[in-house]
Amino acid sequence: MGIDIIVLLIHLLVIAVIDYKQHIIPDQLILSMVVFKLICSLFLNTMSDLLISIGYALLITIPLLLLTLWMEKKTGKMQLGGGDIKLAFGISLYFSPLDTLLILFIGSVIQLMSLKYFKATMLPLAPALFISAIVVILL
Repeated sequence: MGIDIIVLLIHLLVIAVIDYKQHIIPDQLILSMVVFKLICSLFLNTMSDLLISIGYALLITIPLLLLTLWMEKKTGKMQLGGGDIKLAFGISLYFSPLDTLLILFIGSVIQLMSLKYFKATMLPLAPALFISAIVVILL
């Protein structure tokens, strides 16, 4: 596990706690997570690796954004907040496309199970994504 993953997990932990308590994901934390990964990529990888990583991140998060907008239009409720989508982009910079999709899937399952267990109508997604990132790292 590299320093970039350790820094990612620290960011995700802080974001998860804030999202759990305040139902908001601060843009500054996502920005610092993204900037740190970009700096690491510039020193550890080639420019083409960085561009590929950004491309994959966009390929995952743009459809997620479009699906969220479509679901909001259909149901009249916001299913994912903008912070959740930006967080998915930040996470996808650190993982392969398959691992990112696995993190989002596991996080969604954790979210659904939590909603059922706590009988709540809304729970923050960031804590579920933090847990699912740890699971994928350990796999």
